[in-house]
Amino acid sequence: MNAPVTIQGSNFGSSQGTSTITVGGLPVTVTGWSDTAISIKIPVIATPNGQNTAAAAVVRVNGLDSNVATFTVRRGIVFGSGSKIYVMDADGSNQIRLTADASTDVEPVWSPDGTMIAFLSGSGSIDVTVMKSDGTEKRLVVSNPGDENSPSWSPDGTKIAFGSTVSGSIYSVNVDGSNLISLTNNADHGPAWSPDGARIAFYSSRTGNNEIYVMNADGSGQVKLTNNAPGFHNVLPSWSPDGARIAFWSLRSGSGEVWIMNADGANPAQITAIAAPANFQGSPSWSPDQTKIAFAAVIPGPWQDIHVIGADGSGLNSLTTDPNISHVFPSWFSGGTCPAISNVTPQNSKIGTVVTISGTKFGAVQGTSTVTFNGVAAAPTSWSDTSITVPIPAGAAPGAVVVNVSGQVSNPYYYTVWLWKDYIKSGQPVRIVFDATAGKFNDAGWLGPNDDPLGGIVGGLTYILRYEQATGKWIGTGFSEWNSDNVYTTYETTAWGNPDLYQLNLWDLGLNFNEQGEVIDFGHPWGLVGRLFTHDWTQYIQSGQPFILSFDRTYPRWDDKAGGWQGYALDPFGDFFVGITPAGNLGTFSRPYRVTQVAGAWTTEGYAESIGADFQATYGAWNGLAADPNLFQINAWNAGFRFNALGELLQWGQPDDVIGHLGI
Repeated sequence: MNAPVTIQGSNFGSSQGTSTITVGGLPVTVTGWSDTAISIKIPVIATPNGQNTAAAAVVRVNGLDSNVATFTVRRGIVFGSGSKIYVMDADGSNQIRLTADASTDVEPVWSPDGTMIAFLSGSGSIDVTVMKSDGTEKRLVVSNPGDENSPSWSPDGTKIAFGSTVSGSIYSVNVDGSNLISLTNNADHGPAWSPDGARIAFYSSRTGNNEIYVMNADGSGQVKLTNNAPGFHNVLPSWSPDGARIAFWSLRSGSGEVWIMNADGANPAQITAIAAPANFQGSPSWSPDQTKIAFAAVIPGPWQDIHVIGADGSGLNSLTTDPNISHVFPSWFSGGTCPAISNVTPQNSKIGTVVTISGTKFGAVQGTSTVTFNGVAAAPTSWSDTSITVPIPAGAAPGAVVVNVSGQVSNPYYYTVWLWKDYIKSGQPVRIVFDATAGKFNDAGWLGPNDDPLGGIVGGLTYILRYEQATGKWIGTGFSEWNSDNVYTTYETTAWGNPDLYQLNLWDLGLNFNEQGEVIDFGHPWGLVGRLFTHDWTQYIQSGQPFILSFDRTYPRWDDKAGGWQGYALDPFGDFFVGITPAGNLGTFSRPYRVTQVAGAWTTEGYAESIGADFQATYGAWNGLAADPNLFQINAWNAGFRFNALGELLQWGQPDDVIGHLGI
């Protein structure tokens, strides 16, 4: 966490701009960006599934997501050394210092979701404090007279239990510092919250000897679990992740050793034989799989170090061996009982799309559990302990997906809800198909509310629009009755509207759209009249459907061409006529040309100046430039053109001036 990482790839863009990157669904801090490499810092990721968790790294450029790269975020053992907090891998490697100010920082413990660490900190007395697990945003939770001890998280991550050395009481407090409650008042210390949240184990000297007790989470029902002769103390209990056993320190064998017993106190068993002195520095801490226990002890000395032993007493191993300073208070990240989201697929989708939420601890059935998208409630269609399917609800926006299981909240998984308004504002082409149901609106489907030449929109035909956010203009290509059948054109002024207001007005008609992709005639009684679709020009061309080349008719932008851009070839089919009237009266529409590509062969129909007619067939396949739509290439009359994802037409081999647009 917070470690520098470089992501390598291609087509990231020369600068970040509005592009983003997420790891585990959460935004990251970007420290460097180029077309082939991005430098980031790993965010604090909620990973309740254990020490090493695979997180999805996704780069989003201009609204398009990269492939998913899996990145392993390591969590291991947090510990204290030299009055500062450190974290290391479970094998003792990669030790990283997390705190560095002048205060004394001791007794760290992971939050259940791994995003926070609670610990004791102070310059005089030491008090309960929390910080993000990368060491940032350190914050005091509660301050009592004297010192506190043994902070312990509730399994849902909302409360912390701790002991007070002055009052001999055990308290609980909300993580924000509110609702401080005294649970005991009888020489009690070392609280440890059970994994199910129902009980708290602790030790007490109320009878003269330190013994292990357990009580309900509200302080009631206190029960003594150990009972040894005076001087044979039992202290610092620690629950196994499944709640079935408790590890603790005991002097009952004559020296300090780690013991294990059942959660009811039965079957105590010694698992170490280290003859440690009674200066115990932290509770034993279980590994996530419950097979090992970490603890701090002098073996052989002179300083305490952190060691690991099997829960069966085998395989003693030292993780730290510094001869100059102690390493104490180990806390192994074990996960907790909160639900955990590991992935949401597909990575980004429109409202109404059914997505799959993968993870753990969702429960076998939904019951009262819930799913929200950025705070908007969703309605799951299936539910299991590891998978939830759910449609993205109306009103959802980019933000956190959260699963709430009986009041226990999952890690927030940042998810990009794909919004039509954002897609339109990005300048990508949008396809509109109007309802062609005969008799539903008019004889041929929805034709718009008036009969003027530009108002008649033919139902069932397709229109392509593209919004230029910089200018507020719309560019559209589609069918025009005014030019008679099969004549298409490019418009720049007869489509208008603010995407943020969900306006999509064509030919001054009153149209709106919504995030379900519905086009609605709001000014008349027709209601739903069409639908929006995304449009990929490369895929469309490769599908073999005809498309239109509609050229720029701006005069005198292209030398002395009165009608606009007319190409550069001299043969009759090479001169692309654009204006439909002589210079000085450029007319309303550009001259369109129709092109089809099937299995690598191109067919073009267009205006033939030798006979003055539209859409005359050419002489078949050309012996000219090879053209590949995957490379954004078009071949027409041996004149090479390029296009881009926006549907802009560019002259091949010439400057990247836009000479026209694609249409269908």
